[in-house]
Amino acid sequence: MNRLLYLLLFAIFCITACRKVEKNYDFLQSVYSVITSAVLYKEDGSFLIYGYNGTDKAFVPGDTLTIAGILGGPNGKRVVKIGDSIVPVFGQQHLRLRNTSTKDTLWTNIDYMKVKITKGLQTGNNVPVIINVNGIDISAPGIRIQQFSDIPGATDTTLIVDKVGEWFPADIDSYAGAPLWIDGTVTNAGNVWFYNQQGGIFKMSRSVTQKFLPKGARITPVNGSPFTIQGIVGFTIDLDETLIYFSASTTEDSPDNKLYYITRLCKMDPISGAIAVLNRSTYMKTAAQYPRDKDLKTPLYNPSVNYLPAEGNLSTVKLTLGKMAILPDGSLIGTNLSYLTRITPKSPLADDPRFPMFKKPEYYAARDSLLAMYWYQDGNISSGTNNFVRIRNGVLKSLARPNPDIPVPGPAIFYYTGQQFSADGKSLYEMNTTQGQLNVISIEDFESDTRGKPGYDFSFSSVDSSSATGRHEPNITLQQANFLNFYVLSNGNAIFFPGGYGYPGRSMLGINFTKKNAYTYAGTEIGLTSGDVPNQNKTTGPAKWVNFDPIRRGLAGKNTFIGTDRRNNLYFISTSENINTGMPLPLEIYTIRKP
Repeated sequence: MNRLLYLLLFAIFCITACRKVEKNYDFLQSVYSVITSAVLYKEDGSFLIYGYNGTDKAFVPGDTLTIAGILGGPNGKRVVKIGDSIVPVFGQQHLRLRNTSTKDTLWTNIDYMKVKITKGLQTGNNVPVIINVNGIDISAPGIRIQQFSDIPGATDTTLIVDKVGEWFPADIDSYAGAPLWIDGTVTNAGNVWFYNQQGGIFKMSRSVTQKFLPKGARITPVNGSPFTIQGIVGFTIDLDETLIYFSASTTEDSPDNKLYYITRLCKMDPISGAIAVLNRSTYMKTAAQYPRDKDLKTPLYNPSVNYLPAEGNLSTVKLTLGKMAILPDGSLIGTNLSYLTRITPKSPLADDPRFPMFKKPEYYAARDSLLAMYWYQDGNISSGTNNFVRIRNGVLKSLARPNPDIPVPGPAIFYYTGQQFSADGKSLYEMNTTQGQLNVISIEDFESDTRGKPGYDFSFSSVDSSSATGRHEPNITLQQANFLNFYVLSNGNAIFFPGGYGYPGRSMLGINFTKKNAYTYAGTEIGLTSGDVPNQNKTTGPAKWVNFDPIRRGLAGKNTFIGTDRRNNLYFISTSENINTGMPLPLEIYTIRKP
């Protein structure tokens, strides 16, 4: 009797427990979440080690992202959206989660799937990943997607050229010959941000240009004292337009303003407008700060106070940053333009009684002060120690010096002038124009990987059968001017604008250095070497008929590559001057795109 009672009670407990487990399972499957790592078991006992691979790599089209989590169970309806695009889901499985403490599995099914990174997805360092489960949005960690251009190793006859917009300052007289464009960036959204020292920072969006941060702006930062922008020295923005860095010469209401030239490196939120000062550096200004010994040779001041410390905590180093760029890992790189103190040498006329001024230490102090003023250029600083630096996690590291005589740290000798970086930010590109080769230089050890054999002779790939516009020769001999203005595509090929004045040509050249092969990237094939091609005189429309000659607008014309947006459209800017007056013409920005 007792045994029968025990069996009955056990049966009731089992039924209750099973109902409780079933109820808990249903509850768990309605609480959606993404897991980032686990050992997942299949029904046959085999397992796979899962890790959300979106946090440790940069994706390009064709890559696969794996996602696992409690995402609705076998009957759940799942849609994955990356950026603003829905992506295909495949390889779905329903697995069990390993309990690492009991070495068993939990009563929790895990939904596992793969998604394909397709062409045209939003690019950036933190692209959102959203899984919609039964109508509910679940966020997975953002992923990094690199720029990608699917460009064949021959002419793409479908390319189109559009004009994005043009800009000309209303206060052109105030520029007094200063350039309208110094540097710029195209973002994922296709907005073009640029700066010049006279006007400040500008944003061109859908052909409308607005002044975003003008010269003369009075800034009240979230930290530190207010200041006024004297001139923009450097600028960059991230691809998602969430972060701006700028370097500026500044003035402020303090005693330092009379004694020093003052520069600041700032971080700005482009949405709220909030500005934080990351570095404030001072450089001696007055003659009294540059005393000279009676021997007229020995400075009685320390020249290094204008450029040291050159490494260390970002807030305390001597820094005026130009030629900026943000790398995919979030590091900020650029050229340090801190003042490399110049010491006036003793004059050979110092002992000549006819020139008593050269005998006075005060003369040399005034000259040293004047040299500092020339460096400052009314706030339009453009040179200095020129060491190549990287800022990461609040620490500045000097990576290289332009030559061994520069008295700042830098394990390598390299002159950074704003060269294009590789998609992963680990290398930069430099053209060996005298040998017709492409150098890929690591920024960690500055070792160079040279692509292509030396020489200007290349095989040529023709796709145009026309006798009027095709180039039906198996080889082409280029010249040094062909290699001056280039941009490296994600497939490793480089494209080039025509050489400009004195070098005929209307078409853009493409080169596969590994295969030592040349082709027409855009324009007619005959237009690579001829400046007289019937009908190749357009500025927009089918790329075959566009004249890409930089001097089409004037003898001082120049075309400059800017970059690509998230749709892989390639942007460039055309600058030029009026042939008769020498005055600048409006900036014109174009894009080359697939239809």
